[in-house]
Amino acid sequence: MSGDLTIHAVQQQAWANKLVKGFNTVDAALEFGLTYGELAEAFDAWRKGESSLGEELADVLLYLVALAQMNGVDLEAETRRKLAINAAREYRPGGNGTLSKVGAEEELDRALTDDNAHALEELGEQLDIEAGLATILDPPQMS
Repeated sequence: MSGDLTIHAVQQQAWANKLVKGFNTVDAALEFGLTYGELAEAFDAWRKGESSLGEELADVLLYLVALAQMNGVDLEAETRRKLAINAAREYRPGGNGTLSKVGAEEELDRALTDDNAHALEELGEQLDIEAGLATILDPPQMS
């Protein structure tokens, strides 16, 4: 391989390699476990300062794109979508020196003004979940 690689090209090549070699292409739970194992190996290489860190991270990428392919996810398109969401997301300084994401209600308002239907749908689902959890955790009092 030479030249520029797109996420799409990496996803297709990783999948083709799995098919040619007879690796797992149907058991998503197994693939999640193997991906997790590769991430643990990368963490171990990082922790120990080993020169294999780059190779281990590449393994994580290859497992991740194959997992996406196995589940019919165009990881390049999803990555572009998520990068756009993250770029538009606002953060506030937190009390402990970290940044905190602006609340879901404020994101929903911003999505309405940005006319981003997909983000609106995703945030609406998040708000429904949060409202459901609030009801479970703090049910209305019967009088």
